[in-house]
Amino acid sequence: TGIREIFLPVKNKEILHSLSPNFEQMINIAKKYNTIGIHAFSIDDEVDAYGRNFAPVVGINEESATGTSNGALSSYLYNYVNKKESYILRQGYSMNQPSEIMAKLEVENQDIKKVYVGGTAKILSR
Repeated sequence: TGIREIFLPVKNKEILHSLSPNFEQMINIAKKYNTIGIHAFSIDDEVDAYGRNFAPVVGINEESATGTSNGALSSYLYNYVNKKESYILRQGYSMNQPSEIMAKLEVENQDIKKVYVGGTAKILSR
């Protein structure tokens, strides 16, 4: 998707939601590896994956919905977990700002050609 991220697989969503990130350490890691942030995720039976996205190096400690990271995650899932062409990904649950992100892959001869990402939004304030 054009933005460098570190993917961090976590055993299950309970462990994922219990993470207490050290944002200073994440900034150091992001600078060392020339990346924007860390996308922790767990594969789940209810949906394809739950995720948490941390990008403190650009001033975002945690984001409730990250299209670029989930687009890349869907490609990872396709290549290494299961060969589906659409995924449902949840993020923001640890922040009480839940989001559901849908990713659709355009695949040709088992090669990903395009990734489409979308979802729904709720206005929290005006």
